[in-house]
Amino acid sequence: MKKPLIEISATQLENLKKNHEVLSFDMDMDLVYEKQIPFAGLVLLRGEIEFTKRYKIQGTTTSSCVLGLNEVMNELPVQHGFKVKKDSEVILLGKSELLNTTDEHSAIFPLIKKFLKA
Repeated sequence: MKKPLIEISATQLENLKKNHEVLSFDMDMDLVYEKQIPFAGLVLLRGEIEFTKRYKIQGTTTSSCVLGLNEVMNELPVQHGFKVKKDSEVILLGKSELLNTTDEHSAIFPLIKKFLKA
């Protein structure tokens, strides 16, 4: 399975944590279902996210990464669902926030610059 994620550096991670609300999960939760157009990208800070297809686990990630930015920016359905596991922490990045990010020194800008149209 090709992983639908973008690796994120420790510096980018710290900058995001300073400027965004961190959501903690005390139980497993489906955040995006297969073939759904997500309303926000996900930044995994700690814990685990499972990738599902037809309700079966296709893979997992525990690394600090960003999921779903391409789908959010281009209003595309995801190929895999994202299930956040218990004791995980994530940051949500909504489309309006992503579209309004023009400051090249923003923590988000390096993550989305390839999706911005010139």
